[in-house]
Amino acid sequence: MGRGVTVVLDVGDPADLAAHYLADDRPPHPDRPWITMGMISSLDGAATLDGSSTALGGPPDRAVFRALRATADVILVGASTVRSENYGAVRLPEELVTWRRDHGLTDTPRVAIVSTRLGFDLSESLADARPFILTSSAAPSDRLDDLRSHAEIIVAGREEVDLASAMSELRRGGVDRVTLEGGPTLNGQMVGLLDEVSITLSPVIVGGPGPRVIGGREEPHHLSLVRAIHCGGFLLLRYLVR
Repeated sequence: MGRGVTVVLDVGDPADLAAHYLADDRPPHPDRPWITMGMISSLDGAATLDGSSTALGGPPDRAVFRALRATADVILVGASTVRSENYGAVRLPEELVTWRRDHGLTDTPRVAIVSTRLGFDLSESLADARPFILTSSAAPSDRLDDLRSHAEIIVAGREEVDLASAMSELRRGGVDRVTLEGGPTLNGQMVGLLDEVSITLSPVIVGGPGPRVIGGREEPHHLSLVRAIHCGGFLLLRYLVR
């Protein structure tokens, strides 16, 4: 699909949404994976409700969330989101597992956690799935030693995680597609590396001082809207980075 073309659809059944996202082309770059940011926002820009993004969602958003996970080799997430959202190993419905098998992928994507301080605990299921830990040379050595038996460690950067280098290392390891799931701080750090933004507008107004989808300094980037889907009151938008 050309980047100047916007497709507008009305989908009645959330079960029909996955097919649109599974059919999208996401070619990797020579030096890094294709990177998709998948997030949900209230109409007034809040990224969370009662401290969690899950509370903003509904069946349409959950369908897209699962579909974006199904397309990925790796789910990228920050340590704060691992803590607040209680991340475990990725689980997908059987039909999406079948789709992955048919496309030469493992049954589920791996999780990659970005953190320098390593101030998080791995759930039992996540430890069993052996996630990636993307960290820097400033990581506490004792904590790093503890994690090595449960995770694959990638050290990139000195004081902070060099995300561009970390993405290149993932690509060298055979990772073609990454789905970024936040939180806002990590999203802000990844802005210059994004290829695609998939955002769901939830039909709710939140108010208050809660976080936005992207945190950090103001740094405009222009995107092209290629698809808009209405489903059950939610607006599901797919943008490509120009």
